[in-house]
Amino acid sequence: MMKTVKFLSTIVAALIPWIVAYSQIKVSEKDRFTNQYRILTNDAKLLWKLNDWMKISYRSIDTTIFFQVYGGGNSCGVLSNDDILLLLLEDNTTVKIKSKGIQGYHFNKFNGYYCHEYYINYKDVKRLSTTTIRAVRTYISSLHYVDNEVKLKHSKKVNQLSFEFLTELDKQVKRQ
Repeated sequence: MMKTVKFLSTIVAALIPWIVAYSQIKVSEKDRFTNQYRILTNDAKLLWKLNDWMKISYRSIDTTIFFQVYGGGNSCGVLSNDDILLLLLEDNTTVKIKSKGIQGYHFNKFNGYYCHEYYINYKDVKRLSTTTIRAVRTYISSLHYVDNEVKLKHSKKVNQLSFEFLTELDKQVKRQ
């Protein structure tokens, strides 16, 4: 019996660094200057094609949640205050998130890239943690958009990222 307990505790001890390294939470702390909780996640690929790529992450300040999109290629554009990003889910409903403000894009030697931020509510993050994303519509101006299909493997990564973010957010909110 004692050997079994020792063996199991050795396995758990060996797995802890791997589990911590696999975590999608990059930062989770109380800001000592503002006294607000902030969370930042790692990136998850949403789209990865030759002429379009997109990664997403979450960040929050207390209960305000931001959906960060890093991308490049055909979906580069300038956002105004009320521009949106649409995510088509497997049940044919959409998650519609609004731009945080006026945002542009940059060019390197080969193509354009951007880092845009959107407001998203808790309920929509919850939906993204459980429902597969089928497609994403990115507005590149107020009148023009680009639609892209999302692979199942990328959608599953966003599901996991969303779940881990909400788990951490729920822990932080309970502390207040």
